[in-house]
Amino acid sequence: MKDILGYLAILAILVLFGPIAVICACIGKIPLGILNPIFPGRRQKFKDIPLEGKIQKVLVTVVGIVVWVVVWGTTYFILCSVFPNLPICPGTPTPCLICYQVRVQMDSAEDAEVEVRIEVNGKAPIIVTTRANSVAEICVPCSYAGQPAVLIAEANGYKYRQDVELTAGAFPSLISLLSETPPCKSPGSSGPFSVYPNYGPSGYMGDIGDITVEKGPEVVRFIYEIRGRGPHEWEWKYVNCKTNLRPCQFAGVMYLNPPSNWGEISNGGFNLQGFRCVRWEARSVTGTVNVEFVIGGIEWKWDDQEECPVRVPVPYPGSMPRVSLGIKTLTEHWQSFEYDLSDNPKDDFRCVVGGFAWIISWGSNQVRLNEAGTGPKQPKTFTIEIRNIRYER
Repeated sequence: MKDILGYLAILAILVLFGPIAVICACIGKIPLGILNPIFPGRRQKFKDIPLEGKIQKVLVTVVGIVVWVVVWGTTYFILCSVFPNLPICPGTPTPCLICYQVRVQMDSAEDAEVEVRIEVNGKAPIIVTTRANSVAEICVPCSYAGQPAVLIAEANGYKYRQDVELTAGAFPSLISLLSETPPCKSPGSSGPFSVYPNYGPSGYMGDIGDITVEKGPEVVRFIYEIRGRGPHEWEWKYVNCKTNLRPCQFAGVMYLNPPSNWGEISNGGFNLQGFRCVRWEARSVTGTVNVEFVIGGIEWKWDDQEECPVRVPVPYPGSMPRVSLGIKTLTEHWQSFEYDLSDNPKDDFRCVVGGFAWIISWGSNQVRLNEAGTGPKQPKTFTIEIRNIRYER
């Protein structure tokens, strides 16, 4: 019992250290003798410590107040960390939000789940999920107020898109999924789905002035003369608001539906849900070459109407994100390749606009940029052929 009283006395001294230090300075001593009844078993009794002169009194007062503040501050921090809802703890500030209510009209599917999102250039999209023919509330930070944005709603393959300004008067209270983008085209059969000719090899990428395409009934031949000729279509097309004249140091071609559709046409692509594998055959006519194969990635374009061009979402993007099928080494012999897509979500296949692509990069084929930065040190020409691209279930 006496030990407990001793610990309580020490705790009381710490909690009241500041006032005690002030009292000690006023009476001119530190009265430790009052502890003797609490610790009677000590051989050496506590003795009062006299405080002589103003310097000692001021020093005791300052040290006492500092220790007192530290003890109380530490206690407050621990309490509010463990019990943040205590009345003495500061509450989480309420974020400033602007909220809009919008009703999604869709007579063809009363209970369909609808995803509504707002995209503001350069910021994370705001997404809510609701049901058709119900009211959804979507909130954005106050800092977004007055900025141009894109309002998108999707359900059952239907898509609504509208440019909006984040002000109460300009935001629509009703959106309809009846007359907007219809579901993507169906492949039309239960067997394998051929990419070519359903998709056209028309989406040039990189140093597109170096590419020549020769289309046959089954085989497509691609000739890539590595010279670094433009136009240059890539993510660094503009640097510091000016056209970047340096070579991209790669080139490739995307198979698009319809041909040349980089997400600008409302009824582009095919619904390939149910397909879980892509297979193709390829060879090189001009010696060994390393080629990367990809699908998807039709998501953005350059908006060069402004003084400083920026990347913006395309009006009708494909549902398939960019998926690399790997870098393959082609030789003069035909080789068969396949890639398992079973881990991709079903929704990725809802509207595939970019069905297949190849990319040849300088770095993967030991091609180096010249000192002037205008082209390769030693020009090369690669000719590859691709056939029998198909999605299978």
